[in-house]
Amino acid sequence: MAPRLVPVDHDPFAEAGVPRLTPVDHDPFATGAKVSIGEDVAKGAASGLAKGAMSTGGAIGDFRDLGTSLVAKGAGYLGASPETVKTIGDVVGVAQRLNPLTMLAPTTKQVTEALKPITGELYKPQTTAGEFASTVSEFIPGALLGPGGMVRKVATGAAAGAGSEAGGQAAKGTAAEPYMRVAGALAGGIAPTAVSRMVTPLPAPQSRQAALEVLADEGVPLTAGQRSGSKALQYLESTMGDLPGTGGRTGQIQREQSQAFTRAALRRIGEDADLATPEVMAGAKTRIGNAFDDIAGRGSATMDKKFAQEIGDITSKYIENSIKGQRPPLPDNIAQAFIDFAQNQGGVIKGEQLKALRSKLTSTKTADPELSQFLSGVRRSLDDLVERTAAPGIAEEWRTARSQYRNMKSLEKALGGAGENAAQGMLSPQMLRSAIAAGNQKGAYVRGQGDFADLARAGNAAMPQLPQSGTAPRQYSQAMLSALSGVGTGAATGDPYMALLGLAGPAVLGRALMSRPAQAYLGNQAMPRWAGRAPEMKGRDRMLLMLMQSRPALPINQ
Repeated sequence: MAPRLVPVDHDPFAEAGVPRLTPVDHDPFATGAKVSIGEDVAKGAASGLAKGAMSTGGAIGDFRDLGTSLVAKGAGYLGASPETVKTIGDVVGVAQRLNPLTMLAPTTKQVTEALKPITGELYKPQTTAGEFASTVSEFIPGALLGPGGMVRKVATGAAAGAGSEAGGQAAKGTAAEPYMRVAGALAGGIAPTAVSRMVTPLPAPQSRQAALEVLADEGVPLTAGQRSGSKALQYLESTMGDLPGTGGRTGQIQREQSQAFTRAALRRIGEDADLATPEVMAGAKTRIGNAFDDIAGRGSATMDKKFAQEIGDITSKYIENSIKGQRPPLPDNIAQAFIDFAQNQGGVIKGEQLKALRSKLTSTKTADPELSQFLSGVRRSLDDLVERTAAPGIAEEWRTARSQYRNMKSLEKALGGAGENAAQGMLSPQMLRSAIAAGNQKGAYVRGQGDFADLARAGNAAMPQLPQSGTAPRQYSQAMLSALSGVGTGAATGDPYMALLGLAGPAVLGRALMSRPAQAYLGNQAMPRWAGRAPEMKGRDRMLLMLMQSRPALPINQ
């Protein structure tokens, strides 16, 4: 008869010297040294990348099957019988698989099984650091499909992975672990955008960055509203920055940027000055004219077939449009001079001859439009000839002098208009753009060519002239001032201190808004340059993106 086993409340072998078996969380029979943290992190990261790639490849199939599962579970929560739930799941599953966009899409499990002969069993991390490395890497492949620059994508994936693993570690071994991993992934995926907005509260559109960089290179200071492109902030700066008690910071910045913009324009005619005063412009004209004489005296040009054709066309047009018997001798003299150069000097126009000829073409003043057009055409063809045939150094100097002269004529047009700025010799982007459009550089400006094109376009993009009255933003800004002033409140209550405080409030706010720290913070564009801006998305698309970013944390095919 077999002995009976009687339950006892103590360990009957405690004093028998028999070793006890104690549960452990490792393999007691494993041989070899324990893996180092560095090795575990490296192997975990590689394994995570592989799992992330497979997860991304099976995402469409996973979400297809997840939708089927959710519909069936929803029916169960509503009280449907198990048979009904199964029927609904089967019907929805068939419908999902008949969708041409998803019917052939594999799931992550299918992708993993298909690649297992190649990858084998993927490495499982043995340390907490390795688990973090694996999860972070697992999120990156899917994040690379999202919007924005490469740095932004990687940062978003890494943050989502770190958040998911942190949530999982916090609830490890509990029923809440899957949910904590999803919540952590969602929070982590949002983190880079939140940090970006904390660093750069008013990010400028990507299309504005080029203009900001041009003006920064030219040394033109901008307000925070101008750097960010925020119209609301620009109106606040304009309305509040010059109130009594603010120190006139807005006006100071505007004067500084007008001078810097003018200086940038003057550099294109070879001048170093803050204002385009009459003295500066007269000095530029004299200097450029002397440069032409000096370069021409040191160089020479050789007439070619193109030049001969151009002079022939210009002369023929002049003869056709002018009246015989009323033509001055100058056109014939110029034509004869070119014939002499061709016959007696092999087509070479020597330095002093070039200098004298160009001086005559430039200094001759006439009220005859046909003669004026003839002289301008001959001078332009002669200048082109020097650039084509003179020695390289001479040709480069000539090209620079021509560019400065052309730019000087544009500035003369810009400064020739009415207004306080023009009288003071200060250029605005609008003045410069109008002058270019009225001259021969209009087409070049539209195509982004010409010495002034980049400066004028950047200035007009980042330094717009705000309407002084009648606009909703300005009325709103003025209403804010009225609300802040509290004069009516102070007067109604008979409290002079409240009235005084109300008067001081807008000035204090305006001074704070235009302070250097506030302007530097509100206008900085550090994060868009660092991470690249994602395109604007609708709420639905943003939710789908967040779901995709948290994809590896979802309990699908697990």
